[in-house]
Amino acid sequence: MALESKLTHFFDTQANIHQCQYPDDVKEALVNLLSDPDTFKAQRMSTLLMKTNFTTLEWLEWFNWYYVVAKKLNEPDWFTQAKASIATSKNITCMSYPQLLQHGWQIKDIVISSVLLSDSGIANYHANDNEVAHWCRLRSKNINLFSGAILAGELIGQVGFIKLNAHEYELLRQGKLAEEDIRGVSDTYAGPVYLYVPSVVLKPEWRKKSLMFKLFTHLTDQLERQHELVERVQGLIALAYTKDGASLCDRLNFKLEQKMENGERIYTGDLSQLLTLFGR
Repeated sequence: MALESKLTHFFDTQANIHQCQYPDDVKEALVNLLSDPDTFKAQRMSTLLMKTNFTTLEWLEWFNWYYVVAKKLNEPDWFTQAKASIATSKNITCMSYPQLLQHGWQIKDIVISSVLLSDSGIANYHANDNEVAHWCRLRSKNINLFSGAILAGELIGQVGFIKLNAHEYELLRQGKLAEEDIRGVSDTYAGPVYLYVPSVVLKPEWRKKSLMFKLFTHLTDQLERQHELVERVQGLIALAYTKDGASLCDRLNFKLEQKMENGERIYTGDLSQLLTLFGR
């Protein structure tokens, strides 16, 4: 559904960043847009729209939402500056998939946010049309193995695990399985499990070790509550596409298995060491 001109005019007007309320005609246009279930965060924003008054962070969430829906590659400088002054590190919350779903997000909304974050945060990563569908399938099988840093309704950082069987793990370790071909295993799978660590991404302005530590701690806390799964985990594996990714694997005490011709590095790790670093 196309954006009405009154919406683009409202959200592209700098003075409205401080208004914290909608004129009736804009609210009506929002109701119309959010009635389409395919609209990004339709359920979450419809619930939010029912409120009489918005907090400062909720109002900022509307603008963050708009720039995704409008598919604008670059935010205006005035909005970036406003975000920096309004939203601070103390406002960041680490949330799992179940927590985000409780707040009205849908799996597809989270995956779209994740793909956009990776697209902007990894220099040589470029999302394609199949990316969202692929990760919706994988995340549906790994609901309790993700931590997202949320700030004013925007995903600014992420880390997670994908469960693999021994066959996929070995293919990945040998460099014979591309990430887009990973199938993973479901929650009903009862055999030995390996945990694949997809790209760990933070928005450039939030690349702080403290946030990375917070995300990993939140993730491992989820994992440690799944005692039966922990007992079946045989190892970890990660692919590093950049120097920063390789550096992170080194800090996590992962072992470099091989470096591919395209520069990609394959690392393996031990769960007990990761839990020692981040577990409670």
